[in-house]
Order: sequence, then C-alpha cells, then structure tokens
Amino acid sequence: MDYPFILLDESFVHMEAFQNLDEKYKKKAKVLFNFSDIHTIGQLVNSNVGITLMTDFLPFADMDSLIKIPLIPEDKQIFHVQYAYLRSTLLNADLKELIRLLDELNEKIN
Repeated sequence: MDYPFILLDESFVHMEAFQNLDEKYKKKAKVLFNFSDIHTIGQLVNSNVGITLMTDFLPFADMDSLIKIPLIPEDKQIFHVQYAYLRSTLLNADLKELIRLLDELNEKIN
C-alpha cells in the first residue's frame, strides 16, 4: 500500500472490517492514526495525510475534494444494525421513518 490509513478506533465496527481486509491482503496496510472522531479523520484525509475506510457518511459530502472508491463486490463488508426502545416511548416522525427504513432493509436481506 502506498498510502497510510487513518481509521476509526476499535470502538467502531469499521476496525474489524479493516482488519479482515488487511488479513486477506497479507497485512500490507500501514495505519498512521486511529481516532474516534469522524470529522477529524475527514479533515486529515481532505488534507492528503492519508486514506480511510468508511461507509457512505453524510458529513463527508461537503468535502468536494474527497473521492469515494468503492470496494470490489467480494470485499464488501456487512454491517449489522439493531435498534431498541421502551414500549412507552413516543417516537417522533424521524425515528419512525428510520425504523421503517431499517425494517425494509432487513426484509431485502433476509
């Protein structure tokens, strides 16, 4: 790998996905930094300090100089998302829409 990686830290599932890919490709990747702050990573990548492995992430949308390079199909990683809330919780329209979208995605996968 010619470019160092700037990654989310171990508290994010991205690290597991990165480690899986690094193992597959014989541990050739060099990790420069690990951060828990997504915006810091975006700024460092935007400043050409390194590259990152990230899902599509809206705050990066305003960084026109960043280029998204999709993974090849056999390297795509599956991320599992779960939600929970109290039965007594009053859900606003945005949360109801999020739950609907997650349920719809789940039906497509299963």
